[in-house]
Amino acid sequence: FSLRADAADTSVLPVSKRWGYFPAASLGWTVSQEDFMKNSSRWLSHLKLRGSWGQNGTTSSLGSYSYLSSIGSGLSYPYTNDMTYEIGSMPSSTGNNELKWETSEQLDLGLDARFFQDRLTFTIDWFNKKTKDLIVSGITPSTIVGNTASPVNAGNIENKGVEIELGWKHALGDFSYGIRGNLATLKNKVTYIHE
Repeated sequence: FSLRADAADTSVLPVSKRWGYFPAASLGWTVSQEDFMKNSSRWLSHLKLRGSWGQNGTTSSLGSYSYLSSIGSGLSYPYTNDMTYEIGSMPSSTGNNELKWETSEQLDLGLDARFFQDRLTFTIDWFNKKTKDLIVSGITPSTIVGNTASPVNAGNIENKGVEIELGWKHALGDFSYGIRGNLATLKNKVTYIHE
């Protein structure tokens, strides 16, 4: 078990949202070492069940101070009919004090097996990865005109699938060879998007 605590620089996230806490845990059981598996040792060399769950955070898509409201200056505009331009300032970005870490959470269940004195190997993994509070830039609400919207946590994504690997290796005198193949599936789904 582990717990990671990360603090983003205040140029990246607001002070109230700068800390992120990301736990993780993993567990494995080598079944082939149990007493009840001794009679299988002729054909089964190794059998292990494993599982893991954990979270990671990222702010890599953010620039410096993109969560702050900013003012653009040096702009000129004619306020009178005689076309005399006045220098002024205006908001150039909206700001977002609720911006926080983007978090990925993954569950993985797997099995490793080796047969016939490790000649035949088999591995299978099932995984489900959920990304929440996805950081997105460029979303401009209809109520904002004339300036840029700051990044927002705008969606959730789910990726899940299966990975299978099968291999065979053998030695014939001084000659040895190995064959390995794998198959993977992946399904992506957007489970939430900010309107």
